[in-house]
Amino acid sequence: MNEIVLGHQEKMAKALIEKMPNTKFFGGYYKSWYRYPNLKVDLIARHYYSWVNYDPPSITTEYENAKVTAFTWYPLLDDSLLR
Repeated sequence: MNEIVLGHQEKMAKALIEKMPNTKFFGGYYKSWYRYPNLKVDLIARHYYSWVNYDPPSITTEYENAKVTAFTWYPLLDDSLLR
């Protein structure tokens, strides 16, 4: 199942990057819910399979200065799927 999601995301990302080659993108699978949905209180958000098409920001590089590159997985921000 994970391979299907990864393959689909990569295909979509590459198609988007091809249409807009000079634009920075960040994508991934995002899931959110409220612990108390009737009250809309305590939002919980999870990120999985993150990707970017630019050099990710670091201590030495700010987002504005990051160069557009090719599709790259960016797991630094991802939550674990294992419980």
